[in-house]
Amino acid sequence: MNKFQNMSGFKKGLLLIAITLVLLVTIELMFRVVYFVVNRPIGAGTNYSTYLPIIGYRKKPYSNHGIQTFDRYGLPLNEPHQERDLLKKPDDEFRVIMLGGSTVEGRFLTSSTDTLPARLERSIQKMFNDNGIGLKTSVINGGSSGYFSGQELASFIYQFLSTKPDMVVFFNGVNDFTVYGNNKSSAYDLFEHNYNNVQSEFFDSYNRFFTVSGIMYALIKNATAHSAAIDFLFKLLTRFDRFTEIVEVKIGGEASVKSVIEKYVPIHINRYHRNLLASIGVARQFDIDIAYILQPTMLGNEPLTKSELAILKAIPQKLKWHNIDYITAKRVFYQRSQDMFRTAISQYNKHTNVTVLDFSRLFDDKDSNIDFYGDRAHYLNIGREKIIKKMMQALSNQIMAKAKSRLN
Repeated sequence: MNKFQNMSGFKKGLLLIAITLVLLVTIELMFRVVYFVVNRPIGAGTNYSTYLPIIGYRKKPYSNHGIQTFDRYGLPLNEPHQERDLLKKPDDEFRVIMLGGSTVEGRFLTSSTDTLPARLERSIQKMFNDNGIGLKTSVINGGSSGYFSGQELASFIYQFLSTKPDMVVFFNGVNDFTVYGNNKSSAYDLFEHNYNNVQSEFFDSYNRFFTVSGIMYALIKNATAHSAAIDFLFKLLTRFDRFTEIVEVKIGGEASVKSVIEKYVPIHINRYHRNLLASIGVARQFDIDIAYILQPTMLGNEPLTKSELAILKAIPQKLKWHNIDYITAKRVFYQRSQDMFRTAISQYNKHTNVTVLDFSRLFDDKDSNIDFYGDRAHYLNIGREKIIKKMMQALSNQIMAKAKSRLN
């Protein structure tokens, strides 16, 4: 103590700075260890993605994530080390764009060739070979984690129309239920009009950037990518509102759950329906064949294995929908989506270049001893195999007619 008192002011300052730095480094190391143990990424930003106007985001060009490789457009490749320029289309190429969320992009893969687009590509090519169709099939994986039908439609219009596809396949449903943004955002109501979470956050950040508090918020958010401690503090402060919302719903009880469902499910369904109709309209306008498919999902009606039942049981503890029970709301959403697709099927399936399909209950006859699901929304290989088999049964005539028209 006497030594400290006898130090000059300059040395005292240096010592205090050193102690502070050691303390901060120790805290940071502690948080990094915790993040490593629980396998949580550091950073509130999109460190692995690139922002795209209107559409939202894609993976960074020429990047790798897990076993998947992404091309110059941020699209996952069906084959590693493949190079392509989508603005050039060979005369003998039959080009299909498959759009959707992470179920299309690919999860629980053992190979990049496991994805739905890669499997569809092989199946179409086999059909062409068996029938003497001299075209080379290319199914472009346009899936991206978190995409809902609005982003798929925007991607179709702004990214893929110029690539001259022969056919486009929309495979969605789950994200049209889950994607709605932050209830406390000033841009929250925009989700009804196809703005996605990234866009809403961008609007909020830009509008606040002209204030001191907005600049501080942006600086702290950027710092989360470099510090686990700051990341934890940022998430703690910005997610406190979610806790109060959950408490409010619990106080309201069953009546609040019903009111939340009746308030928000129609918004989700109306948005989904508009995007389905708009996608079909755009495709027909540009003479592109289209298939629009409501994807299978886990609702608890299927014959599930023990591991799948465990996934289903854990979902309410892990996920909320507008701060109410996820599965309860999802069942209502899917029931109304099935009604919507039933109407669309009767309206459009008389057209030779349009097919609307409801695959939502495709797994109702699955084997209860075999896992089809890897988690709440993503399939294992056996699940993907059944989807592609059913897809080919439903679409083979349409695909063959389109291919023959190309050759005439």
